Amino acid sequence: GYSSAPLQLGPRWFGGSNSFLFRADGAGGVLLHRATGANANFVYMNAHREMLPNGITFGGDLDSRHFGLWLEDSLDTGRAEETCSTYDLSHSLASSAGFAVDHVEVWAVCEGARNPWLAAGGEEEGGGATSDAHKETREFLALAGREVNRAQALEPFREEEE
Repeated sequence: GYSSAPLQLGPRWFGGSNSFLFRADGAGGVLLHRATGANANFVYMNAHREMLPNGITFGGDLDSRHFGLWLEDSLDTGRAEETCSTYDLSHSLASSAGFAVDHVEVWAVCEGARNPWLAAGGEEEGGGATSDAHKETREFLALAGREVNRAQALEPFREEEE
């Protein structure tokens, strides 16, 4: 999936109508599944909650646990439903509703990003997934308990005071 907003750890939906799901079409191309406008449940990412799903989700409904795409917080398993009110899915993104995850890639794309491998001897200042500009990428990796190259504690979610 593609999130039109940086990943945000917490029990709320985020992103916008430019978010989408995609899959390979089997002929070397990609099929896009764009937002329908039926709701604003574009992307959700949560961890360490007993009553809410933990992982990253694209589209669907938290109450029914019916999602266009859901990756469990361990990143070992996932679920893809045949239909999703948030995204225009004609059929599931996977060959079965529940699946084992083989590989996950997380990319942070932003304006003005610099190639960290251009400078001799390592990463340019301000570039790469371990820079401060890509905190959401590190949060996603930490959510899965994966090693991050630069140690930085994940800040816990704080409820907004009303």
